[in-house]
Formats: sequence, structure tokens, C-alpha cells
Amino acid sequence: VEGVSRLVAPGATVSFDYHCALMSLPGFLNHVPYSRPGSYLPTPTPVTLDMALGDAEPGQKIGLVWAGNPRHANDLNRSQELVAFSPLSHPALSFYGLQKGGAARQSPPPGMNFQNLGDGFEDFQDTARAVLALDLLITVDTSMAHLAGGLGLPVWVLLPTVADWRWQRDRDDSPWYPTMRLFRQDVGENWSSVMGRVA
Repeated sequence: VEGVSRLVAPGATVSFDYHCALMSLPGFLNHVPYSRPGSYLPTPTPVTLDMALGDAEPGQKIGLVWAGNPRHANDLNRSQELVAFSPLSHPALSFYGLQKGGAARQSPPPGMNFQNLGDGFEDFQDTARAVLALDLLITVDTSMAHLAGGLGLPVWVLLPTVADWRWQRDRDDSPWYPTMRLFRQDVGENWSSVMGRVA
């Protein structure tokens, strides 16, 4: 990240003139939404994504992340099964799973042009290279939403009825990420209805 002169390990002794908690910086910097165009993360070289679609013309490349850390306090409400994304299937669309962990072993919906890339990721640099090769990322509320937003890439985020405070309320965009669109689950609404709106 440009402007960082020294990275200090936890517990290290260091002298400094000022200190500010990371989450307090926007307030002290008087952050204006969308005041900083584009990405704020360095962009590595994208990977090349090819998928055989039979006789279909190559269409949009869409990344999917359907589950977060199962130890997360709200994971039961935010994580999905991969099969729940079946309404998005279309012969001209290519889907790429960026999922890690046990959920990466789930089978895609029947008929979906799908390839899972997540098992090959060693770190966020690998993940960023894959995301940069996509036309769109569709994800539940995970770190992937922030990675794509920080890279300035189109990302749609599926939010449960009670969403994390960072997404604020009553809006379908994010003041932190101008390329992001939020799909919120209304009170009493099932996820299949939300996925219909996404489709």
C-alpha cells in the first residue's frame, strides 16, 4: 500500500508521533463517499480463464462465493449452498467458484458451466489474480466482497436480513466501494426470492 514507510509486528516496540485506530480513520480523514475513484489495492496480473462451453459463444465470466467462515457468528444466515445459485445458470455464462474450505466440495447446479478455482489459491494475491479476470463477482458477505471492492471490480453482495454494520441500512450500494451492488434479504424473505432478483 502506497505511503506505508514501516510495517510493525504485533508486540514490537516502536515510537510514533500519532496513533489512530484503523476503523476510526474515515472519521478523522473526513471521508466523503466515492471521493477516491478506482481501486486502492495494487492490481496483480490476471490469470487466464478458459472454459469449454460446447457450441455456446463465450459469455460473461462470473465468480461465485457461496459460504463464509463457518465459525462466524452470523454464518448460518449469510452462507448458502452452491445449488442455491441455480437461477443464475445460462448457457452463455461461465461461472468460476472462488470458494475455499469444506464448502468448495459442493457440486454445482445441474447444467451450470462451472469450474472451481478456490482449491488452487494459496493467498489473497492468487485470489486477486482470479477476480481480476472476471466480469463480475457474486458473493455472500465474506472477505471476497472487500477484496473485489478494494480492487475496483464489479461485485454483487448477498446480505441477510440482519447484515453486518459496515453495509449500513436501506441502501443497495456502498459508500466504500463504488463498483458494488447490495442485494438485501427483506424480513421474512427466503433466499430463493433474493436469488431471483440477482438473476
